Amino acid sequence: MGKLWRLLLLILVLASGSNVFANDNKDILEAESVYQQCLEIENAPTTEEIILVRQLLEEYEIGDWEQYDSDKDAEYNDEIHLYFVGKRLSSASARWGTPTGDWAEFTYYYYREDETLAYIINDYRTLCDGELRIISRYLFNASGKQIKVTNEFYDLMTDEPIKGNDDSVSPPQIFLTTEEILRAVKYLWRLL
Repeated sequence: MGKLWRLLLLILVLASGSNVFANDNKDILEAESVYQQCLEIENAPTTEEIILVRQLLEEYEIGDWEQYDSDKDAEYNDEIHLYFVGKRLSSASARWGTPTGDWAEFTYYYYREDETLAYIINDYRTLCDGELRIISRYLFNASGKQIKVTNEFYDLMTDEPIKGNDDSVSPPQIFLTTEEILRAVKYLWRLL
């Protein structure tokens, strides 16, 4: 009788594990679909692109976020491109860095229609850590749970793949909703 119970328990554990995998796989496919939809939206003629920048001030100080003005002669440290469909933020691409140029981070955020985060691509480049480029992908389910992470490592100068250590990767800034990212760049008036 004990063997039968163990066999039933094993079958139950395997069945529940495959169900979790099926749900994760479904969530991964959904996040990747959102990513593809957002790319199409970014290039649509009806999409409104807003560019915000932070000026590089004296003594390597960085200013507050402001709307980009092409007529203004200034040096910018950070910039973010916000892609709107009507009043809804669909995606954002940000460039962060240091005033000295030791490192730069290009982060791309892709949001569902319900304004929750689905996908991040983070492209980190540094001269400080051995001329390294790390491209990371973060996928999230509709509840905001991170469901997949991948990291690719490249030589910054040759763009050839190299061996890397996943434990050395720092995640990008994560904004789980469009409201969070708009608040971070002080652009909430857009939602009104």
